[in-house]
Amino acid sequence: MSASEQDPTRSSADESGRGLLEKQALESLEVTSMALGASSHRDKPTAESKSSQSLAFGGRTIGFWSGVMLLMNNLAGPTISLMPPLAQEAGWLSMVLVMLTVGVLSMACGVMLVCAMERMPDYNDSTKRIEFTDIIRFYVPGPWDSFLLIIYHSYLILTLMSYIIQSAQILDYVAMDIFGCTTGVSLGKGLLIQVHTVCGSANGDSVSPFGEMSVLPLSMILVAIVCVPFAVMNLDDNVTLQWIAIAGLTVLAALWIQFLVEQPDFPQPLPLVTTSQQGLIGTVLFNFAFMSAIPSWVNEKKTEVGVKESFASALGYVIVVYTAIGVVGGMAFQPFFATDQNLFSKLNSSGLWTPRATVAVYPVLQNFTSIPVLSILIRYNLQSSGWSSCSANFLAFAFPWVLSIPFYSGQGFDRVATIGGLATSSVINFAVPALVYSRSSLSC
Repeated sequence: MSASEQDPTRSSADESGRGLLEKQALESLEVTSMALGASSHRDKPTAESKSSQSLAFGGRTIGFWSGVMLLMNNLAGPTISLMPPLAQEAGWLSMVLVMLTVGVLSMACGVMLVCAMERMPDYNDSTKRIEFTDIIRFYVPGPWDSFLLIIYHSYLILTLMSYIIQSAQILDYVAMDIFGCTTGVSLGKGLLIQVHTVCGSANGDSVSPFGEMSVLPLSMILVAIVCVPFAVMNLDDNVTLQWIAIAGLTVLAALWIQFLVEQPDFPQPLPLVTTSQQGLIGTVLFNFAFMSAIPSWVNEKKTEVGVKESFASALGYVIVVYTAIGVVGGMAFQPFFATDQNLFSKLNSSGLWTPRATVAVYPVLQNFTSIPVLSILIRYNLQSSGWSSCSANFLAFAFPWVLSIPFYSGQGFDRVATIGGLATSSVINFAVPALVYSRSSLSC
């Protein structure tokens, strides 16, 4: 008979001791795992950190060219369709000078924003992120910080609205081409709401097939269905889409210039400089501004990626493409800047298959890849500010779509771009970087 069989008390004690040792070993492994996870929290968030944040942030995986593509696509907004009439209204030299001036100013402001970000105490803490709203709260004293936070989110929402509106307008013309009609829900006077179908091409030279009618187009719902699945991802998950978008934009820009120079009225004389500069300056300020994406990009770019080199590459590409489209497009047609027409409505009314096809492809390659990024930026900043997942998702996804409906028809898109440029973009993309940089220098 063994000793354990002879003494049950001893056997029980041995089993208890082994159980205690096993428990201590497991606890030691758990502590080690937690320590390793904390050291690489920013690169690979742990399951616990993800659950506590509801929607996890991305890791440091974005390389140089992927970052450039992301910044390019953030810069190359839907206002490219407004460049030809703006060149006619303001003059070709004005367009060139405004583009260059705002480009240089944007790069300087971007560098200042990153410098201020690097001087914050939490910047070198790998377990923490610094978003745009965190920079404002750190450097700007109350109550001005609350005011700037409202301006910042208003800017993102207005930018997102411009993408949504233009994408829906383009898809409506695609439906007109394929099916001969497009459908929307009429939001006319009173409380009567009815399904209203527009057929034919009577409004083919307008920005919308519905003309000035107030409607909820079904195309806007389609835009939401396509974009929301990508918007719930993280920023680094959308990098492949940015490569596709910029490659496609380059091809489309070449096709547009070829079409424009083949117009019978080309080359129409363009004024050198005029006294009507407000529309050009406001639109360029609104479009050539990417400060809102910089902190999130810095959080997820690889450490060795250069900031200045990335900015110069992205801005240089967009300045060349936009200036070429604006000047050549302005020379291709009789003056139409006083109407609600733009480059895309001109392409749609050409009657040619290739120009109309490019208009259909553009929102898929450019707008549909930018809408998710803007929604992600809104969500990142709201959650970094302590908002709940439900509230952040509503403001990032649902609210901009609802707010876009009244601005869909007529010159609503132009108003959103111009107002956004003058009222919000200039503050967030130029005033705030200079302010936080100056305050960061004083604190050193």
